[in-house]
Amino acid sequence: MKKRTAEEWQSLLDQQAASGLSAAAFCREHKLCPKYFSLRKRQLRHSPSPQQGFIQAHVMAGSDDDVLSIRYGKTELRLNPGVSPTWLAALLKQLA
Repeated sequence: MKKRTAEEWQSLLDQQAASGLSAAAFCREHKLCPKYFSLRKRQLRHSPSPQQGFIQAHVMAGSDDDVLSIRYGKTELRLNPGVSPTWLAALLKQLA
């Protein structure tokens, strides 16, 4: 088994979440032990990380829609651009 850093495991967890694949399918595809993947997921979820909770955002210009669109993996959330930043932050915190 390859030894990975916490950052490498976090990257794998992020890739799995964005892939839309189940953990089992992702593990098969990347030749990972599903039980160990699940263990590392639980461990990293409960350990503080300076980057935890942040995602990379992109501003997409030229859209015909007057809509705020947030995509994560295969999920898309479309909101009125006038939505309160405080409300949006609370929503995202609850979804995390």
